[in-house]
Amino acid sequence: MPAKGGVEGRKRGGDGPDTELLRYFLACPNPEIEALDAPWGTMYGNRRPARPGTAYWRVGHFVFPFWSVPTPGPFGKDVQMLGWVPMDDTHTFHISLRWAGNDRGPRAQESAIIETLPNTTDWFGRWIPAANADNDYLIDRAAQLRDESYTGISRIPNQDRMAYESMGEMSDYDFEHLKTSDLMISRTRRRVFAAAEALVRDGTVPPGVDDPTVGEGARGGDYLAAETLDFMTSYREQMQRIAEPASSTTPA
Repeated sequence: MPAKGGVEGRKRGGDGPDTELLRYFLACPNPEIEALDAPWGTMYGNRRPARPGTAYWRVGHFVFPFWSVPTPGPFGKDVQMLGWVPMDDTHTFHISLRWAGNDRGPRAQESAIIETLPNTTDWFGRWIPAANADNDYLIDRAAQLRDESYTGISRIPNQDRMAYESMGEMSDYDFEHLKTSDLMISRTRRRVFAAAEALVRDGTVPPGVDDPTVGEGARGGDYLAAETLDFMTSYREQMQRIAEPASSTTPA
């Protein structure tokens, strides 16, 4: 995270009631982490202390076959899905879907649209990001020296691509050192491997193939809940909350 003029401070609108949850996020860099199997894939919850008697939760999901539901903002106010569609062994097509009604307040997410190169006629000649490995992702060393940017690379999507593309076309996982913060990674890998083995063994199809509605249970975001509630109980409570219309908006 940048030492000065950090991303959260600039992009999220500073301090105030609408950014209360982000204060809990920044104040506790070591949350309690849970990762669980879910009907649609896997899910995780990060728990931090918040107001007296409450806990601050950040929730996200993996949805079969290749979707990620991140923590885009307030639970129920932001809907976002990220897809990584395999094209061959070394190319992936990335998709970002966002609801047009997403929250537009101080915590509104930045646009997922990035600058791309002109299309060409080869197999992989469309939607190539302008910032790519061939130009070092347009890294700005001067901005790093001025302490304006930690990575020197603009936009979170470009920073993410730099991180995983720089590992090479095929990653050797023998070099990995997964820790507690990687619980969701290890849980999801086991879930995907188990689904592939079940398909080969007895023809059991992965979640979502026969019943796509199973993914309706996966919603990402952050929220406050009573500190006595466990992860799944607090999540179900939030799902029920956003499914019911607010009584305050019902005409008398």
